[in-house]
This record gives sequence, structure tokens and C-alpha cells, in this order.
Amino acid sequence: MQLQICKKNFRANINLIDRSGSPRVFSLKELVSEWLKFRLDTTLKKLKHRLDQVNDRIHILEGLLIVYVDLDKVIKIIRQSENPKKDLIKAFKISEPQANAILEIKLRQLAKLEQIKLETERKDL
Repeated sequence: MQLQICKKNFRANINLIDRSGSPRVFSLKELVSEWLKFRLDTTLKKLKHRLDQVNDRIHILEGLLIVYVDLDKVIKIIRQSENPKKDLIKAFKISEPQANAILEIKLRQLAKLEQIKLETERKDL
């Protein structure tokens, strides 16, 4: 009894739109290569976005740690100032996003800020 090799060939016409937006015929190798480039680009974009979010959060935490040293002064500025954001930026030399984050915190929560908790969150990020 003799063994026969089963082999099938078929042709495929892979018509797709390439990165420049024009339609063309791709070979299987080109198709896989383009897909890998696409996946690499999207993965890099996702990671960059996540890194930007983490860096923004670290920036906010650094501002909270700066004002934590003198919470009474912060509360006084918030209560008595007509423009607390500008006064916080001037008094503590913090950025506008940091000042916005401080002003969004309720006074009760601001008084309860825990320095150790903030530092551990910054280290974890």
C-alpha cells in the first residue's frame, strides 16, 4: 500500500486599502506584515496614552504633597481669596492643573489628606 501526499493549492485575491488610502492587491506576506505594523502602532499609542495619564497623575500628586505641608494656609486662601487658583499658584509655586486639582477637593477631604498615602501612590505609579 502506497501513501499519497494530500496537497491543495488555492489562489486568493486579497484586495485591501493600504495605509495611504489607496486600494491594492496584497500578498499573504504583505498582509501579515501590514497587520503587524498596525498592531505595533496601536499598542504603542495605547501605552503612550497610559504613560501620559500616569505622568499627569504623578504631577497632581506632587502638587498635593507640596500643599500638604501647610494645609491651614491652603484652606485660608480658598476661603478668603477672590481668585484662589491664582493665589495658590503664586503662594506654593504649583502649576495650574495642580491648583485645579486642589480646588476640586472638598475642604473636608483636603484637611484629611494623608501624606503617606499620597507618597505611596506616587511610588506605585
